[in-house]
Amino acid sequence: MKETELKPCPFCGSSAEIKEGYVYMDKAIRERCTKGCVSTKPILIDHPKITYNGKDESTRYTNDQAKDKAAEIWNRRSDNE
Repeated sequence: MKETELKPCPFCGSSAEIKEGYVYMDKAIRERCTKGCVSTKPILIDHPKITYNGKDESTRYTNDQAKDKAAEIWNRRSDNE
């Protein structure tokens, strides 16, 4: 896993954290505001295929890859898509 510095919450300015959990029965990782304002979509770990907003995302992420992907999504802002 790359050590990525997370940007503050775009809404309240508080810090972000990695949250591990489950979506139904699949392990997932997401980044979220420590005050609960917002979070990224869940990145499923070792899941064979998901469809999100009509896009085929059939990549299987390892735990570290999922953390990197969640950090990348969290740090993306409208001015640097």
